[in-house]
Amino acid sequence: MSKLAYVVEDDADLAKIYSEALKMAGFDVEALLDGQAAYDRIKQHRPDFVLLDMHLPNVSGNEILWLTWFDDLLETLKFTIITADPDMGKIYEPKGYRVLIKPVPFEALVEMAREVFAETETQNPL
Repeated sequence: MSKLAYVVEDDADLAKIYSEALKMAGFDVEALLDGQAAYDRIKQHRPDFVLLDMHLPNVSGNEILWLTWFDDLLETLKFTIITADPDMGKIYEPKGYRVLIKPVPFEALVEMAREVFAETETQNPL
């Protein structure tokens, strides 16, 4: 069974790189460049995983996380936060999120995505 991941990143070049890393790990990937569009898409079609930038137009990554915490259908959604702001790690890692600080080497992205893919396999077996 295929696993769906969303890459939510407003920089189109980075979104493409991140998408390639997730594809190499086995995910089907959709890139979303806007926070509001990402949140709407998450609500329409719940993915297995979201790679989430925090600084987005219209709705921030923080707002997306906050909105999903209060939605029974989305509260268990797996997120990895990717940001250039090292303080985000101090905020979100204690809450159980993976946090990657930009720039992230491509191979590190692939490895993280493989780990997440394996976790989704164990949580949602065929």
